[in-house]
Parts: sequence; C-alpha cells; structure tokens
Amino acid sequence: MSALDHYDYHPLQVAKDGSLVDPDQVRALRRQADEATDVLVVSHGWNNDMEEARDLYERIAASLDAVRGRPEAAGSDRSVAICGVLWPSKRFAERSLISGGAAAAGAVDPHLGEDVLDLGSAFDGVEAEAALKEAAGLAPELEHSAQARRRYADLLRSLVTREESEPSDAMDQFFDLDGDELMDRIEAASFDLMTELPPPEETGAAAGVGSAQGLLGGLASKGRMLLNLVTYYEMKNRAGTIGAGTVGPVLADNVVGRARLHLAGHSFGARLVTAAASVQEPGAVASMSLLQAAFSHNAFAQDWKPGRDGAYRKVVTSGIVDGPVVITHTRHDVAVGIAYAMASRIAGQQDSAIGDASSTYGGLGSNGAQHTPEAVDGRLRKVGSTYDLERGRLHNLLADEFVSGHSDVSGPEVASALWQAVLAGART
Repeated sequence: MSALDHYDYHPLQVAKDGSLVDPDQVRALRRQADEATDVLVVSHGWNNDMEEARDLYERIAASLDAVRGRPEAAGSDRSVAICGVLWPSKRFAERSLISGGAAAAGAVDPHLGEDVLDLGSAFDGVEAEAALKEAAGLAPELEHSAQARRRYADLLRSLVTREESEPSDAMDQFFDLDGDELMDRIEAASFDLMTELPPPEETGAAAGVGSAQGLLGGLASKGRMLLNLVTYYEMKNRAGTIGAGTVGPVLADNVVGRARLHLAGHSFGARLVTAAASVQEPGAVASMSLLQAAFSHNAFAQDWKPGRDGAYRKVVTSGIVDGPVVITHTRHDVAVGIAYAMASRIAGQQDSAIGDASSTYGGLGSNGAQHTPEAVDGRLRKVGSTYDLERGRLHNLLADEFVSGHSDVSGPEVASALWQAVLAGART
C-alpha cells in the first residue's frame, strides 16, 4: 500500500494557463475537507514532471508516517487528507556545447535553435510562437552579432510576465538592461559560478547541483544561458499566478471553513502555496511550511528597501496564517543560491559573499526570511525533538545538518517539523 493511501490522497492538476484539468478533482477536495479534520496541500517545484511530483508526495507521506506516532508529535485525533498540486514546470534545455566541458570561444551552439522552439510547449499564444520562431532563427548569429544578441534577448524577455515579477529578484535590471549587456553579464556570472559548484558526488545533492548547472547552461553558449534563465523566471512567475489565481480560490471555496488548511511547498511550490495563502481571509491557513523555497528572502520583509515591503508581506501582517510558518534553509542549497547569485550579478553586484543573508538578492531556501520582524531563527532538529512554534511567527530553521541540497526535503527531520507545524496550527 502506498503511504499516500494513509492520507486519502487526491491530486489537483492545473494547466499552464491556470485552468483546472479535471473539475472532479475539486469535488474530491471538497469531500476531503468534509471528512477530515485537516487538509494538507502540498506543491512540488521547478523541473518536476507529474511522476516526480507524485514520488515527492509519496516520500513526504512516508516520512510523516514515521514521525506521527512519536510522543513529541502525537496527533492521533487528527484525520489528515493530502492534496497534491500538479502544475507544469518546464525543464531546462541542458545540453552543453561540449560534453563535460566549457564552450569554445566563438563556437555556435548547434542545438540552440531547436531548443528555443521547444520552449513553445511552455507558452501559449500566437505572439509567443512568433517570438520563439524569430529567436530560433537568430541562434546561429549570436556569437558574432551584437545586434542579433540584442534582438534575441528582447524576444526572449518578452515571454516573461513582467507584472508578476518581483523587484527583489533583480527583475528591473533583467528587463531594462541592453540585451547584449544582459547576455554578457549572464555569461560572465555563469562561468564564475560554475567553478564554485562542487561535484554532485561530493555533496550527496546531485539533484540540487544538477538544477543549478541547468540554470547556468552547463557552460554552454550565452544564448542557452539566457534561454534557461527566462525559463526559470517564467516558471517562478507561473507558480505565483497559479497559486493566487487558481489554487487559492479553490481552497477558499472548498476547504476553508470545512477543515483546517495547511500548506506546504518545495522550491517554486513554496511560492505557489504562499501566493495561494495571499488571497485568503485572515485566519484561513492553519500552518505553512516552505521547504527550500526558491523565491526571495525578502518576500515577507518590512522595508527591505526604504518604503518597499516584500511581495507577500500581507500574508504576515493580515494574520492569514493563524498558526506558525516553518522555513527550512541551508547554504547547501546551491540551486537557490546560484539563482540569486545570478540575480546579484545581473544587477551589477560583485560582493564576495554574494547571495548570503546580507545580500540584497538572496533566496528563502538559502537564508530564511530576512528583514522580517516576525521571523525567529532556529535549527532543524533530529527526530524526537520538539519545537516551540508560535502563532504568527516565521520560524527560520537552519537545515545544514539534515538537508544536503535543494531536493533533499522529504527526510524524517523535515517531516517532523512540518507535522509539528500542523499540530500547532490545529490548536489555534
């Protein structure tokens, strides 16, 4: 029997345009809420297909099984259902020019054009199709024509939804820089940062390192590096759009008021569930767990820049989350760390400790919530430990000891913190 079967698991699948794939799944979610005391909504992150997402949810459920019966996590009176959100998070075009090595100076990326066209599966509309077709046609000219690079950059940037982007991710510079300058900065940053990545076999975090290498383009051409960065930004935007526009309203209509609602997300899935929380009424969410979240460490901030709050500040100030928020973070998460180091370099910053907690651009999964008065620092602990999780607080749990990389979020230590957040939220 699957561990998910212990939790009356049902999926909620969303298409790339934000539409629900199967209305029957919403009816199943409502039934879950009517029959359970608590509904845990979980979302996967970037670069996961549906099979990988299901596997993640299975592993999380198995770890929850392992910790729920322990005395410090007793909650036998709670009947928990799990809803797994499935959303399309496009994979990177990870081919490099030279297998296992760097691109030769001035070399043409032979597969870039076809991979640009393949990005069409991530976008809808005649305008996107036309932009990708023109960009693909420019691929052979990129290494020797600044004019071609500028046009290529402008075409790819047009695919990213600017109004959904966050200034705390250096998006102003991403959109406004001269296209040739943008590509030069991305290329320089990619080569610098790739030298800092440890081999996956040395970290035990192959999936996280692989995601980071994919984002950097695998030491390929600057055209491919920009293609992958555009994919990254738009998938992050999509997570927010689906969360606020689809999942959030579905939860408000079918779970809130029927059962205690708990949210948990990994990577961009953490942004998805945070966006879903942002459209709820005060007190609607019992707890929220953000596991190696791939969005800004200033997302909940107060005045991260003078007069500018984080994009999701109101999730904290409006009392939407009635119980605790748990945030796992570690600098072992090279995928999130690299993404924000890239953002810093796009913005023209060259600090030695780039992407850390003191940087303007950094990720929740690297550093926890920054510039957030409600945040308290702690550590992810071994199974058997208890947490003093407070209502209305964001608990930054340093996970160095138990989380080896971006995708390492399904272990029993993470499940123990998540389950104790559920219990704390159920008591409020």
